[in-house]
Amino acid sequence: MRWVDMWTVDFGFYRSTYGGVMEAESFPQAMRAACAYIDTLTFGRLRGAEEIPDDVQLAACAVADVYAAEQSARREQMQRAGVKSFTTDGYSETLGDAAQLAKDFAQHRIDVAEIYLPRAHPLRYAGIR
Repeated sequence: MRWVDMWTVDFGFYRSTYGGVMEAESFPQAMRAACAYIDTLTFGRLRGAEEIPDDVQLAACAVADVYAAEQSARREQMQRAGVKSFTTDGYSETLGDAAQLAKDFAQHRIDVAEIYLPRAHPLRYAGIR
């Protein structure tokens, strides 16, 4: 697949229509990953499309937010490498490991995508049309 075949969502739609708060610097990478994810859910049906439906764009925005949050959590986890739990003045926290973090975010991507693209959505139909 060539990049020109890949669809995307612009930052203006993300901010104005979806109401996202991600910074512009983080947006391109997160949105590329989100669009690729949505592309797998829709069996590549959007490649080369002239117009992307709003529900698909909204799903991509929601998934992009999850990708951005995951990247932030991974950076934070790397800073605390080796720390599993800590206690400070009666406050205790146990940190998850990388595998659990990945599993949690994978489920979260599915959950937010299904808000806008439920399994019954025609683009998610796996059969032949």
